[in-house]
Amino acid sequence: GKKAAPAPARAGPEAVGRRVRVFWATDAAWYEGVVDAFVAGKARHRIFYDDGQWEFVDLGGEEVEFIDE
Repeated sequence: GKKAAPAPARAGPEAVGRRVRVFWATDAAWYEGVVDAFVAGKARHRIFYDDGQWEFVDLGGEEVEFIDE
């Protein structure tokens, strides 16, 4: 089964390729995707969601969990 653990707030480029889930408070739901890029200058990771959407997030400022499948 899947196990989830909070993403480290100081995660850097090593997080690229990791499967994650992000809690969206506005929807009160978790959405899964993959970290596919890291922007060092802004300390932001891009998450490409399973539904085709993407966004840049601060892993330390959002409720994000790494998923081990």
